[in-house]
Amino acid sequence: MNEFTSLLESASSAIEESKDVVDLEIRNLKQVAEQMNQSTEAYMKEINIVSGVVEKTTKTTQEMTSNSSKVIKSIDEIVAVATENSAASDEISATTIQISRHVESLVKLASNLTLMAHILQGAILQFDLGSDNKKN
Repeated sequence: MNEFTSLLESASSAIEESKDVVDLEIRNLKQVAEQMNQSTEAYMKEINIVSGVVEKTTKTTQEMTSNSSKVIKSIDEIVAVATENSAASDEISATTIQISRHVESLVKLASNLTLMAHILQGAILQFDLGSDNKKN
């Protein structure tokens, strides 16, 4: 029986040592779990920050896309107005050339009329002089 008691004491001692080892492992596991929990919380905070940045970037990108569309539309309108102005400028240029030709014609006509007026004035003077001589 002594042997049995000794075996029971050895088994009890081994169980106590095992219990201490198990308790130590449980404490270690709790610490690891707590560290993992803290890391997970920190990771989640970082994910929330990154998510916020992505959301802001998405909104900014949408605004930029909308504004780019407006700028493109404005540029298209400017091009259309510039094209109209170019056509109007061509018309004005052609009209100016026609007016210039008409002015040249009017200047020539006025010059001819002036010459004719001088000739006519000379003829009138000669006629007047001729009739004055007949009266004398």
